[in-house]
Amino acid sequence: MNERLKSVVYPLLLLAVLLALWVAAVRYWGVPNYVLPPLDSVIAALKRGYIDGAYWKDFGFTLSSMMLGYIGGVRWPS
Repeated sequence: MNERLKSVVYPLLLLAVLLALWVAAVRYWGVPNYVLPPLDSVIAALKRGYIDGAYWKDFGFTLSSMMLGYIGGVRWPS
């Protein structure tokens, strides 16, 4: 397997394994929702937030806060 293919396949396999462990932990091992919410609930919340637009109204405020914090934290040359 060439290096380019490995750099794509291995991360995708790792993602699949982690998602499978997430589902198994919630469904079969009984991890409580407040510790690890179900994957379908997380995907639904992300859809509501990004696709339906619930998060975009706060995006400008968050971006300006990040920029002001960065500017305030940068050490300027003397």
